[in-house]
Amino acid sequence: MRKADRRDLAAHTALPPRLLSKIQAAQYLGLTPRGFDRWRKDGRIPNPLPGTARWDRNAIDSAIDALSQLGSLRASTPIPQPEADPLEEWRKKRDERRNRRG
Repeated sequence: MRKADRRDLAAHTALPPRLLSKIQAAQYLGLTPRGFDRWRKDGRIPNPLPGTARWDRNAIDSAIDALSQLGSLRASTPIPQPEADPLEEWRKKRDERRNRRG
């Protein structure tokens, strides 16, 4: 296989990297490198893989899922809905005030 063919094949089959540098991991989370360090120090996200300076993207995802409690939701669990629509409640109260005025 020619070098150009290999490059072309690699461009079409590129997968997102599983292991991320600190900068990539911070960008992935929408954090600055300093914010990433704070989150790591606070235990919100895992440390890099032992002996490396790389973070496992799946481990980061799992940590964020745990923070947002997504890991505890099941597909069959309905997402809680508010009892009343706030806009409808506001409209109802507005109409009541208007009716009282005459």
